[in-house]
Amino acid sequence: MNKNTLLLLGLLCMTLMVAPVAFARDLVVAVSPYYALDDAKRHSVALLKQLTQLDQGSHVTLIDGYHLSIIGEFIIPDNPAYNNPKARLGLNRDAVAALKRFADKSVMPGGAGHPSVPGAVRLPQLLRYAAHHFAQGKRLDVIVLGSPFYDDPKEPAFSMTGGRFPSDGHLFASQGKTPFGAAGQAGLLKNIVAHVGYGSDSIMQGDRHAYFVKRFWTLYVEALGGKLGSFIADVPTLFRGMSLNAVPAHDFKPIRSDKLEMILLRPVDV
Repeated sequence: MNKNTLLLLGLLCMTLMVAPVAFARDLVVAVSPYYALDDAKRHSVALLKQLTQLDQGSHVTLIDGYHLSIIGEFIIPDNPAYNNPKARLGLNRDAVAALKRFADKSVMPGGAGHPSVPGAVRLPQLLRYAAHHFAQGKRLDVIVLGSPFYDDPKEPAFSMTGGRFPSDGHLFASQGKTPFGAAGQAGLLKNIVAHVGYGSDSIMQGDRHAYFVKRFWTLYVEALGGKLGSFIADVPTLFRGMSLNAVPAHDFKPIRSDKLEMILLRPVDV
């Protein structure tokens, strides 16, 4: 283990003073490869802090939420010897080192061939990836730590940059016509509860924008048979809320349409 990894372990052990979050389950945690380097390192340290607070018996698969590849596994055995963060970090030194390497390779968004959104993930694709590779017939929590704005330079017509979000018509179309298509796949996300932690409310262009982005992703996940458990900026609050096993109630209802539009809200007259 190199000096940088040892230093990271030391810093984490000194900061992990919060009482453990009480839940033990299988988790998939997706992170973004698109941040400024300092931000990427900060996010990785914050994530490891949350992982060391999970209950014994927790098993976490870390994945690249854009390229859909496995970064590593963070496991907390059902053993009282691993009741403290230092022991958990030591046991998972390979995952800690892998996450550090991932952060060190973070790419500044906006370059040629890359998304322009900081924290970019491909949310529709990664949820499908999780369903196909990790769902085992019981509840699976998929935690997405990154932007809720879809932005793939290969599909510019569906970009959610600039305040855009998909119309409900996408939900009734096939995946072949739109990355947000859900037609004919009502059970794909059965037993999956998705949680989105996007880091800062400042990325939203006002409360109306935030409302419609959350509404769309809630309806998208439900159209595929899953549930959206959290859609929130603050990651520690996301992890605490997940321990309650509750899915927030809502009154969102999709409006059937065959139009595949990307909607841009008009300013509200004052």
